[in-house]
Amino acid sequence: MQLMLPIAAALMGMLVLGLFQTVSVWDEYQNATDAEVLAGLSADLNDALEAHRLEAGPWWSR
Repeated sequence: MQLMLPIAAALMGMLVLGLFQTVSVWDEYQNATDAEVLAGLSADLNDALEAHRLEAGPWWSR
């Protein structure tokens, strides 16, 4: 029984550290996904604004 206690404590420690690592990686994944969505929205907005600028004609460029 005395030998099992340190092994159980080590396993619990590994479980806790694994949980922290999983939460950290999941948070980074969410941030990367949000950044990808924002980059796509930015590109779409840029395309829309460029299309409207081209429709306005040369007088808008002055």
